Amino acid sequence: MSTVYPAIRNTYFSKSTVNYLMGLVAVLAFALTGPLTSISLQTIDATFSAAYRTTLAGILAAIILTVTKSRFPDRQEYRWLIPAALCVAIGFPYFTSYAMRHTGAIDTGIVFGIIPVLTALCGIFIHRRQMVWKFWLWACCAALIITVFYVQHGLRLSPFLLCAAVVAAIGYTAGSKCAQTLGGWQTISWSVVFLLPINGALMISNLEVDTLSRMSISSFFANTYLGVVSQWLGFFLWYRALSEDIQRVSQIQVLQPVATAVFATLLLNESMSSGLGMITGLLIICLLGCMKSGQSSKND
Repeated sequence: MSTVYPAIRNTYFSKSTVNYLMGLVAVLAFALTGPLTSISLQTIDATFSAAYRTTLAGILAAIILTVTKSRFPDRQEYRWLIPAALCVAIGFPYFTSYAMRHTGAIDTGIVFGIIPVLTALCGIFIHRRQMVWKFWLWACCAALIITVFYVQHGLRLSPFLLCAAVVAAIGYTAGSKCAQTLGGWQTISWSVVFLLPINGALMISNLEVDTLSRMSISSFFANTYLGVVSQWLGFFLWYRALSEDIQRVSQIQVLQPVATAVFATLLLNESMSSGLGMITGLLIICLLGCMKSGQSSKND
């Protein structure tokens, strides 16, 4: 599986272009997380919803790791795999589920507006990569644009969303560090497998007599997507791309609030601001600025 990426690079695109494309596909897949979480919470409990998605991902990951006879992570990889697993397979899904009990899907966009710059900051300490000042200028501008936009439109900010942003940034950075040697799909697979006993126990303990009967068809498919794609498959590409260029690839996620707003409008009939088109244009300019910014000569 890992040999596919070099083949694509050598045949069609440059290394950086492939990384950006993988990151963009992952972000579009993640953009449905907010709206579908909102749908899932219409009929089931937040804890059960988060536990279900992570348990489903863990079961599927255990199967593919067994079939492919993948090796266990080594001691150095565990150093990054453990915090990554705790953040992306426990922290983020539960924090977002709890937050969305009282907020709309579009409101989650603020989280993905600040995660990119937080991830870039974490990259300094974990990946030991520093960027030039122009990169930080563009990255901060993108985060500021999204924050101001949401505040002006009556953002309902939850402490759970802020916690989700922090753990996501740490999880992305630690996971991508592990993926440099273990591989992208192996990193997320081992992450959800290691926490499968905990998430499985939480799912069973929150399974009430009428839980399954109350779960609508739309809620079932929403949770299934969250478990298969948002919690697992999306990270195949995301971790792989981040492991190559953590700072620049992470900035692609500034486009996720826009995609989330579109999906929330289509799926939930939530109102989308008329100024979203202008914001999208500004974010694309900031993203291009980040991509064109080079690394600092102070990198280790």
